[in-house]
Amino acid sequence: MKPHLLENRFRRSLLEQARRTPDGRILAALSGGMDSVVLLHLLHLLAPAAGLRVTAAHLNHGLRGAAADADQRFCESLCDGLGVALIAECRPVERAAGESPQESARRVRYAFLREAAALTGAACIATGHHADDQVETVLWRLATGADPAHLSGMAARSGPLWRPLLGEPRAALAAYLRTHELPHVEDASNQDLRYTRNRIRHRVVPELAAINRALTGAVSHTARGLAEDDDFLHRQAARAWDEVARADGEARCLNRAGLAALHPALVRRLVRRALQEAGQAVVHHRHVGAVIGLLNAGAGRQLDLSDGVRATAGYEEIRLSAAATGTPAGPVASEIALAIPGDTPVPWAGVVLQARLADPPEPGWTLFDRATFSGPLTVRPRRPGDLFHPDGMHGHAKKLKDFLIDARIPRGERGQIPLLVAPEGVLWVVGMRQDARFMVKTSVGSEQPALALRVRAAAAVM
Repeated sequence: MKPHLLENRFRRSLLEQARRTPDGRILAALSGGMDSVVLLHLLHLLAPAAGLRVTAAHLNHGLRGAAADADQRFCESLCDGLGVALIAECRPVERAAGESPQESARRVRYAFLREAAALTGAACIATGHHADDQVETVLWRLATGADPAHLSGMAARSGPLWRPLLGEPRAALAAYLRTHELPHVEDASNQDLRYTRNRIRHRVVPELAAINRALTGAVSHTARGLAEDDDFLHRQAARAWDEVARADGEARCLNRAGLAALHPALVRRLVRRALQEAGQAVVHHRHVGAVIGLLNAGAGRQLDLSDGVRATAGYEEIRLSAAATGTPAGPVASEIALAIPGDTPVPWAGVVLQARLADPPEPGWTLFDRATFSGPLTVRPRRPGDLFHPDGMHGHAKKLKDFLIDARIPRGERGQIPLLVAPEGVLWVVGMRQDARFMVKTSVGSEQPALALRVRAAAAVM
């Protein structure tokens, strides 16, 4: 490995990054290990010519006691010798539910780097990940059943993160280190085989390298190809999203027929995005598979996923939303007396019923024959066993539940449909269908004016 070739490749990457970094500031993550030391030295050597200013950042997790404190002192000494500003901080790692110590440390570390970047005004955070890290990442994700979109490994650029050494093997970094006689620290925990990443590095990779001596290059090549495929599918999914997805407040709704017509690769991506936007913090392939399974489920089927997200199969859509907990925030559905004449707000349905005595009738109102029912009239939600005689069914009775199912009203919305009720029965499924027994028969005269009703959205009459 020739160090000057590494410098040349890094210089080209740095110039490209300079065009992406208008503020001219880069934050370099510094652990004190070989890769981060090489990164910082290259930035210190080449960044000024590219018009870039470098600040280093080191986080002491405190997980390794005195050894961690020694690493921090090393980083302080290294930056002092190079004349590079350093932001160093000690921050304890609090594990979230289900996290390993390494996952928790990584989460805290990246949070620290984002905060340090904001403090220095740096839009770019450079890390020392190299090609061997990429091999380990791909193998780890493959072994744990990652979604295909993640098998491409780490991206050279991802948001503010920049990994300029991702194409370089560990051997090239080691040669650079020796040539420039750069000191570094070794993290003893990297040899601990209790950690999955270390087992991959020390056991799995050597076995695969015995099969293919060019393992690092081969996996990196495959990862780049997968990244290109992922970019293409991502663009296709973004176009499909506008066709099959919609937002309903914090919820996300996916059109069932639209999803069913798409290639499975796009369906997985759309469901994953919908879950994330609906509040699913960590989306596993089992969550995606469970939602896709609802495509073949009957309307009303519900699944409670993690992070309080609920998937509900409707007639036309799959709805992903926060599962309801505790007391509903909206008004409680109750029976309300109808004002005749006058306006009757129905808060739990979000409507106002307007009533008047009309003779002759005028367009836009629904008419009822007052001779066919008595009072009082009330507005209420549905109840078990409700029946009515829908107009158009030749006098046959129908269960209200069956009527709403046939009308493809989602289960969660059926209780919000108001019913106009008299002692004789349901007069009107408001806004949908009258009971034929109580309608005005135009061929028969009436001695009293009809009851005229119309429904308006509550906001429209305020």
